[in-house]
Amino acid sequence: MARITELETNLQADQHGSYHARLIKQLAVRQAELARQLRQPVTPERYRELSALHTACLAARNIVDTLWRRYRMG
Repeated sequence: MARITELETNLQADQHGSYHARLIKQLAVRQAELARQLRQPVTPERYRELSALHTACLAARNIVDTLWRRYRMG
């Protein structure tokens, strides 16, 4: 399978899962912080920004997990 990013290269080389775990933890921490901010009173524009970032963190976690599984299984 061709690798096109540093992320893919690092995940493929991560035999023990430490890089994967570190990325997932960083994204989870950021996602939780964004969720906390979304519960605070903010302007509609700021709410849209925070919501987009929250969604992006979730998408990034899914991408990291998908790549990790792909490289471990095949």
